[in-house]
Amino acid sequence: MPPLIHSSATHRTRRAVARGLAIGLVLVLAQTIVPATGSVASSFDLVATVTGATTLPPGGSSSMKVTYAKNGTNVPTATLTLQRLTSGTWNDAANVTITRGSGQRALRPKTTTTYRLRNYNSSAVTAPFTIKVASSFDLVATVTGATTLPPGGSSSMKVTYAKNGTNVPTATLTLQRLTSGTWNDAANVTITRGSGQRALRPKTTTTYRLRNYNSSAVTAPFTIKVAAPADSTRTVASRHSSLPDGRSVGVPVGRDLTRSGATSIAPSRTTIKDMHYTGDLRVTGQDVTLQNVLVDGEVVIRGSSRVTVIDSSVGAFSISGSTDVTARRLDVFGSLGRDGLHITSDSGRSARVLVEDSRIHSPQVTATSHYDGVQVRGVDDLTLRGNSFELGPHRELHQLNAAVFLQEANGGNTAVLVTENWIDGGGYSMYLSGKDVTVARNRFGDNHRWGLLYPASNLSSVNLVDNVSLRTGAPALP
Repeated sequence: MPPLIHSSATHRTRRAVARGLAIGLVLVLAQTIVPATGSVASSFDLVATVTGATTLPPGGSSSMKVTYAKNGTNVPTATLTLQRLTSGTWNDAANVTITRGSGQRALRPKTTTTYRLRNYNSSAVTAPFTIKVASSFDLVATVTGATTLPPGGSSSMKVTYAKNGTNVPTATLTLQRLTSGTWNDAANVTITRGSGQRALRPKTTTTYRLRNYNSSAVTAPFTIKVAAPADSTRTVASRHSSLPDGRSVGVPVGRDLTRSGATSIAPSRTTIKDMHYTGDLRVTGQDVTLQNVLVDGEVVIRGSSRVTVIDSSVGAFSISGSTDVTARRLDVFGSLGRDGLHITSDSGRSARVLVEDSRIHSPQVTATSHYDGVQVRGVDDLTLRGNSFELGPHRELHQLNAAVFLQEANGGNTAVLVTENWIDGGGYSMYLSGKDVTVARNRFGDNHRWGLLYPASNLSSVNLVDNVSLRTGAPALP
């Protein structure tokens, strides 16, 4: 075979390739055995573990443990942030201290809550975890007045209402009465910022409780006792069978009264019995009961709530800016220059007023008087029932205005019931104005000057039912 002949160009190519392979091998070896001179990215390991219960009762607590490491080494000290998920957003809630790579914290959610933890710059975040809280209402009724009442008396209660440990902002609860073994809805109780209150006026011993809207929360039952009348022979004449008179209203005959020149009753939760006040008497306390009391002047109930006046004799009777007031079997015998009854909201809203089985008579007027048996200047929920308004014959100076005067003033009158009364006298016997007013089953006398009903009365929201003339029995109002 002839010898191979290589050109100089071929030799140069072979030498270049060999040098390239050698350099490449050196580079590979260098990358393998020479440490990198640049920085290495750090790595955090952050883990949260729930060590307590994951479902709690309201007000309960759980706990968690946290571990925190960097590049496989426990972090000596750090402060992590516990976050809560609220409406889709993570919000910082509390700090968790780390010492030698671990820490722990109690968890006390008020409602079911989802948590996570983050480090200082959120480069490490735990997986979210959820602690559930069973939904629970806390409904409590507390009697704040007397638990044993005289007939016609009133007590009161306070109600608190919370959900999962937080006061319910607004709600309407239902007061129930136990009747023949069955709970029956009786009235509403309004809750504001977790609490409310209501007067209780049982006619007989009654057991109550409260429930929420779906009866998922119900209070323990409680009982208000009503004592038997001290004088069982004293009764009010059957309505419309005869007029209330001195035998059925006012201080009972034979009571031994203690005289007093006092002019005010300010203390709350007070019961006053068998007293004779020689002037006017102002009541400003809460939860006050007056029984068998004689007041020569005017009784003024102002800025009060839960006031009961029964079997008492007064010159005049006035209510201003007060709620839950009951007047029963009063003898209103006249006080110079004053209305018999005066109910007004001039110093705050008056509401839930009951006047029944009382006699308003013998007006004491001056030359400039405009006497009303009852003048109402702003009220919510007023009942006038079974009373006798006796103004007598009209007088030439027209001092007698009306037996019943519902005047549009101080926010007006709403939810007024005038029923089963004797009504007699006045220029016009009635002036009517208000919303949701019912005048029913009253009997009218003939001592008015111009007519029974003032012609300009606003009857757009007045219901007139079965009102008749005392003398003829004919219908008395249109």
